[in-house]
Amino acid sequence: MIYQHRDGELRIYSGTTIGSKTTAAVYAEVLFVNAGFNAPIARTRPAEILVMDRGVYTADAEYKKGMDEEKMAPLPISFEFKCIDDVTTQYMLRMLSGTSPCVVKGKTLRSSKGESMIDGVSTPQFADTSKQAWDMEVLWDGVTDMGFRWREVFIPGDQLVVTEGEDEVVVAVAGMVYGDVTRTIAFSGGVSLNSPYMPT
Repeated sequence: MIYQHRDGELRIYSGTTIGSKTTAAVYAEVLFVNAGFNAPIARTRPAEILVMDRGVYTADAEYKKGMDEEKMAPLPISFEFKCIDDVTTQYMLRMLSGTSPCVVKGKTLRSSKGESMIDGVSTPQFADTSKQAWDMEVLWDGVTDMGFRWREVFIPGDQLVVTEGEDEVVVAVAGMVYGDVTRTIAFSGGVSLNSPYMPT
């Protein structure tokens, strides 16, 4: 069996706090149809810098770890989806716009920025507090399910593009992953934006 886009699902999660109450994350979901999903499956590690004796390679040569900017650098992520004529599309577009405050179904969704760690250290908040980041997860169904989780994804406004075709409207999304990247075999818990039981 080969993993295929028709057997996959993408979820976009808010941070874990809504308003002043700590609750489960809230998510919007997309079933893949020609999604063209493209994302890294691991974070970059710092470079190995060879230190030699005045440029001469000897038995005393050793590697030193490079700067941490490399492992903290944001990573590209992109996908696209066909818009359907119901509220699901509206919820998705509102979240992807990535600006604060993000209000969906009367609830203010919190950014996930600063909720993950890289090498055991919490990631910092954005300097621009109007930006919001979300966690994204993809899961492909199979004999053994395969999935990945990208934390703290920010979508710049100019990277959220709508294209009208002859028989469909497609939204193309490109963003940057500022948090951790991990594998998963099951979606994280949360409440769907389509659920009538949204947290208060």
